Amino acid sequence: MTLSHDGFVRLLVGAQGALRGYILAHLQDVSRAEDVLQDVSVTLWKKLETYQPERSFLTWALGVARNEILHARRETARCRMVFDPELLEKVADRYEAMEPELQKRRAALRQCIEKMPDVYRDVVHHRYVKGQSAGEVARRLGRSVGAVHMLLMRLRQALTECANRLLMGAAPEAGP
Repeated sequence: MTLSHDGFVRLLVGAQGALRGYILAHLQDVSRAEDVLQDVSVTLWKKLETYQPERSFLTWALGVARNEILHARRETARCRMVFDPELLEKVADRYEAMEPELQKRRAALRQCIEKMPDVYRDVVHHRYVKGQSAGEVARRLGRSVGAVHMLLMRLRQALTECANRLLMGAAPEAGP
């Protein structure tokens, strides 16, 4: 039995956060990670007939991601850090086990970010979603790089505290 197009899309969308985090943890470059994530999505679609529905979709997708990460590293060969494929598999297994908790944390973090004033939300978006450097964010804000580093540190701390409060059942507060 194979998945329908809609079934595949639902499973893929549900796994996107875990795949993105896993790939980014290995490549540590937002742009490269997004490229590899796209490659993983295409490969999953092309290999859909090999998916066994009794198996976890995330496990299957992480296996494909592991192969795409290795492929990306071989192609660029610029990366000095090379991980043993066995290590990648162990990390994938651990990541999969942690995924339910990570989903909760991502949801809490999203809530906290939504509560932030627009200017802070914009800083977080440009630095962590768009992958802009602190220097680029500083130029956008008309501030010094040191001031942006300090602001980012305070924002990370405030978001961590807010997410932890939410996870413990308390009301969220966001902002430095």
